Amino acid sequence: MSGGFIWQTYANGKFGKRRVEAMAVEHIVTIVTALIAVVGGAGFWSWMQQKSKQNFERQKIADADKVQFRENLLAQVDELKLEVKKLQEQVLQLTKSLAESEAARQHAEDMLRLKNLK
Repeated sequence: MSGGFIWQTYANGKFGKRRVEAMAVEHIVTIVTALIAVVGGAGFWSWMQQKSKQNFERQKIADADKVQFRENLLAQVDELKLEVKKLQEQVLQLTKSLAESEAARQHAEDMLRLKNLK
């Protein structure tokens, strides 16, 4: 409506040619700016969505890695517990064996002394 008014006014000779061209350019600049804002806003919004989606995927992978790391640690801890238990049993057996050997040696020494005394 305002564009028609401007051209009608120009046709009636109330505005100079430059004034009408300046007003037309002003409207074109406004329209182009609005279009750039809409298209740029949509582009910016889609970029933000993509960035958010990528961050989410990275976080999901990092969380999965952390879970896998924890599971591996727990498995290693369980294996180490079994190994410690086996080693404790070996130490106990070796201690018993050493005690039996010590007792046998002591008995042999005692018998030798008794035999030498007679």
